Amino acid sequence: MHKSMITVLHVVGGDETTSGVLSVARQLAFVKQEGLEQRIWKHRDFRADRDPDSYVNAGWARKTNRSVTGDLIAGSVDFVPLFLWARRRPNLILHAHSRAGLIAAAAASRVAAVPLICHQHALARNTSLYERIWSQTAATVVFNSSKTQSHFGRTAGNSLVLMPPIIWPTQGPLRDAVPSMRFVASSSYFRWKRIHLIAEAYELLRGAGLHSHLVINGLTIDPIDAPYQGEMQERFGKAEGIELRFYSTRWLEELRASDVFVHAAEAEPFGIVILEAFSRGCRLVVPEGTFLDDLPEPVRTDGIFRAAVPTAEGFAAAMQIATDSEVDPAELWERRQTVRGLFSAETQVRQLTSLYTQRLGADWK
Repeated sequence: MHKSMITVLHVVGGDETTSGVLSVARQLAFVKQEGLEQRIWKHRDFRADRDPDSYVNAGWARKTNRSVTGDLIAGSVDFVPLFLWARRRPNLILHAHSRAGLIAAAAASRVAAVPLICHQHALARNTSLYERIWSQTAATVVFNSSKTQSHFGRTAGNSLVLMPPIIWPTQGPLRDAVPSMRFVASSSYFRWKRIHLIAEAYELLRGAGLHSHLVINGLTIDPIDAPYQGEMQERFGKAEGIELRFYSTRWLEELRASDVFVHAAEAEPFGIVILEAFSRGCRLVVPEGTFLDDLPEPVRTDGIFRAAVPTAEGFAAAMQIATDSEVDPAELWERRQTVRGLFSAETQVRQLTSLYTQRLGADWK
């Protein structure tokens, strides 16, 4: 029997134009595959910078990912327009990515009798809430890392892990005209991201005589954690050798061969910026317990320097070792090419299409 088009709606919501969750949804939705139509659910005032036809701009909730209460409200608000959009579309899959998106999609999937995929990108505190939603909606769960999967008590036998896809760079980091020592970080200004540990570690190294520079990308005009961003600006905004920059999508393109990328967040489900810097062939300083531990040798250790303890002193020690290491970024980049398939949107869409087909089952016509 001829099978018609499968429609997948990646439910994100809100009017934000940059977020890790939206980045993953975009990477998946922009893959063109025969028999599959993919779109992204966003706020009605959302304006895409590319592929506007890939979006459904019909949501009513403007802000998401601010708080559990806020997302409960946002999800409830988006339920009605989402249900109205979904109810008459055959062969539809709702693929929820954000917390607000899950709440809206869970309700719409039950009322409209549409299969639900939950893509879990966060280490939620209240895991029982998610388990209840998944159970009541018969959702299939996809996790962004084995760490997130384990956090929810799931195994490879009852869930799927798909690490975030990225566009792999076609070349390694830029060669320095005049090599100089520079540490680079890129992060949202949340307290749990622990950017202050990077700055404190840098000051310890500078005080010990290391001549270097620290660039931290991530300031925003409307920060979600405004008190923390304010503290960082007050403490380190004028500190010698430290540059706090506003977030720019070009930060990755500006990485240089001699740069050491530093990330300090410990309670992070994945860490997409770690992967992006990894793909450029940079040396990395990271805490213990990241997705890098799931990669095969030698890429899980070559050019990777883990802070033994999650303190400023621990990161300073790892940053010093990274600085003293003799690593060829071009060789690192070539070696890391061997695992790029794990982070390929095209490969993951093929895996997900098989999952979508299974969920539609006998109803797929």
